[in-house]
Amino acid sequence: MSKIEVDKVDPQSGTALEIGTSGDTITVPSGVTLTTTNATVNLPATVGGLATGIDVTSQITGVVPTANLGSGSASSSVFLSGASTWIAAGGGSWNLISAQTASDDGQIEFTDSHFTSTYDVYKVVISDAIAATDGSDLRIRVSQSGSYSTTTDYEWGTDYLWYNDQARFGESAGTAFELTYIATGNAAGETFNSEVTIYNPLSTNNYKLFEATTMYISNTGLMYRSDFGGRFTAAYGTALDAFKFYMSTGNITSGLFVLYGLSKS
Repeated sequence: MSKIEVDKVDPQSGTALEIGTSGDTITVPSGVTLTTTNATVNLPATVGGLATGIDVTSQITGVVPTANLGSGSASSSVFLSGASTWIAAGGGSWNLISAQTASDDGQIEFTDSHFTSTYDVYKVVISDAIAATDGSDLRIRVSQSGSYSTTTDYEWGTDYLWYNDQARFGESAGTAFELTYIATGNAAGETFNSEVTIYNPLSTNNYKLFEATTMYISNTGLMYRSDFGGRFTAAYGTALDAFKFYMSTGNITSGLFVLYGLSKS
């Protein structure tokens, strides 16, 4: 093997210098330092030597190489793990499904386009909602087979308390669930806020159960908290296809209504 000893190699003409011919192997021996600190290095499309190689272009732009993604795709509840597999978000998490902002609406409705077999338990969080009519109360009705029930199939009870007392009320045959039995106010600063849980609305084997905790200011300016539980007693073998929030009188002036689904694992 021939050996050439020089301090510098420059191209004979132009600015391009080629080392070797296609198919040749250029070896940098162990212990040699190849310094390119102040140079521009154009990398090849892939770098070998690893189990799967590295897609250099994708790494530089910050995109995960396709070859390392595994099967599946990202979503609001699915992410890529360190093992290059797509997995669901951690168990027991509440996942955002839909958010609606009231703007002088007669009702805020969630339908079976919002709740599916992906989840069995749902929660609606209502924040800073204001009734258009002073003295009205927040209610829920449910729909089966495309029709909202207005018959006496709403069984419910509530414990409510205020700063110096507490009381109970309920109905065995109401025409809607009443979340704020004491009428709400609509003066400046008077809002209602609630967390409403709905259990398995698509079930065809069980009664549809609701529970809620609601904080609100009444039309007399008092703070109230109600703890509510309700059962829709009609056709327990039929799935719900919608439920809605509305006021006993007038519209919902404003407020945020956000629906979440609870991960099964």
